Amino acid sequence: MPPTSDSPFRGASSLIGVLRVQGGRQRRGAGQSRACLPPRKRLSRTPRAGLKPTGIPTGTLLAREETHDRTDRRVGTDVGARLAAADSMTRVPPSVSSESCLGGPLSDQRILDPRGRGLVHLERMIPGPDGGASELFLSGWQPARMRPGEGPPPLLCVHGSTFPGHATFDLPLDGVSFLELLAALGQPAYAVDLPSYGRSQRSNAMERGPSASPPQTRSPEAMAAVAAALNVLRRETGHARIALLGWSWGAALCAALAGQDPDAVARLVLVGPQWFHERPPIIAPGATSIGAYRWVPLPDMRPRRMNGTPPSEHESLVPDAWLETWERAVLDSDPVARFRTPPAIRAPNGTIQDSLDSWCIGDVPYDPKAVRAPSLLVVGEWDQETPPDQARGLFHALSSAQVRRLVLLGRAGHWTVLDRRRNELVHCVHSFLSERLEAS
Repeated sequence: MPPTSDSPFRGASSLIGVLRVQGGRQRRGAGQSRACLPPRKRLSRTPRAGLKPTGIPTGTLLAREETHDRTDRRVGTDVGARLAAADSMTRVPPSVSSESCLGGPLSDQRILDPRGRGLVHLERMIPGPDGGASELFLSGWQPARMRPGEGPPPLLCVHGSTFPGHATFDLPLDGVSFLELLAALGQPAYAVDLPSYGRSQRSNAMERGPSASPPQTRSPEAMAAVAAALNVLRRETGHARIALLGWSWGAALCAALAGQDPDAVARLVLVGPQWFHERPPIIAPGATSIGAYRWVPLPDMRPRRMNGTPPSEHESLVPDAWLETWERAVLDSDPVARFRTPPAIRAPNGTIQDSLDSWCIGDVPYDPKAVRAPSLLVVGEWDQETPPDQARGLFHALSSAQVRRLVLLGRAGHWTVLDRRRNELVHCVHSFLSERLEAS
């Protein structure tokens, strides 16, 4: 539902919440007692191994809230300097409106106003789609002091079938995450961990052996979780419509939700989107005994990341240090991962069962013609998991979208959010979200 006038968050967004940024220091919000502030020991950027959702206070922020200044050279705080290194790649073309989402022009049409903007990092648990019986983990970045209803509609990012959102979109590589790059441009951006993924609450079936329960986190449950996160953002940011970005399986979830609730979705970005393909399935269609989840061992993660990338391009596209950072974050996302040999995470099998029941037998699990929001499809030329022909097929199927665009990223694969092509992806996404579209 759209925001209401009796919202308890009038005058200050609850996503800015108890803590505010002022001069780079934290202070209490009006009417808040010192007891409301989260303990300093919980302000860590990266979750510790073994951290469970119960260790995260519901309704408050794990606020590593700080301002970022281009003159500050400390690692992890100088977002502007790191973004400036990408200027040659991310210059806004003349065809794109240069009006900043924060209300002023983009200085020299570069990716970040050189005066610098304060950014706020937010982490919290939100109620799941089952009336609060379960909880979802939501994290994100936004410009500091942004009031409800100000700025552009927030962007909610939805992950794929294996790895959680916080370890994908909110993972600092060279000190800066994908969400942080967007926020530095004035675009509030958030990511949600779907049920039984990452730091969101896991079902009881995920705590038993895989064969003891049916596949977990089927698409309807996952889509309901996306809707729950979307509605939290609508209510607490003062925007009636939210932009959605889905990656891989997440693209199918976001497209389905955009068709089901068009009044809630401002624009739609689909990165490496899932569609029909001619490759034979690993598991026979109609299989019913695949189990609740699968183990994804550490030795299998890196080869999957590099699938389709020419060996000569590996280091230039994804430095080893970036891969190691990502692997640590993925293992940290599952409290039992490091107790196995080799270390491995649990990934719900609901998405595999859905593929067997629909995609593999020629059925689309949603109606692409119901999508009316302006839509951007982005795919890498080296993508082997969702090759460019899948994006082209979906592009033609989205025939009712007010505006639709297809971007093929050269020298990029399926994992653009986590490799050196991410600056180019940020430029594509931000340009699309900030452009004035006549049909929208």
